[in-house]
Amino acid sequence: MTAEKSRAASPTILLCALAACVEGVELQVAGVAAAGIIPEFRPDAHQLGIFFSASTLGLCGGALLGGRLSDLIGRKRVLVASVAVFGLFSLWAASAATMPALIWARLLTGLGLGGAFPILVALTAESST
Repeated sequence: MTAEKSRAASPTILLCALAACVEGVELQVAGVAAAGIIPEFRPDAHQLGIFFSASTLGLCGGALLGGRLSDLIGRKRVLVASVAVFGLFSLWAASAATMPALIWARLLTGLGLGGAFPILVALTAESST
């Protein structure tokens, strides 16, 4: 890789790495937040199970949808939209007033994360070669 191409690729790789780190933190935060969620919302075991799996379910759907859309309209557009979706719904999760709202926020956050992650990997690989 030439020095000029390396300089141009560095911001892309850095931003993709930061987005991947945010994604990792978001997926792990449910376990930490559970200690505050349980006394606040008093969910039953069924609701807790859905809460913990909602983001992962969204990830699966997001990866499928994001991959298809990136083929149709371009990776960068889908990546920006996916990051916006997971940012917006992460904020909604932080202010959710009910357990169902929190579950929906986690599911939709996962949808954005799932759409972003495969594109992050592809853009990083493309930029580093």
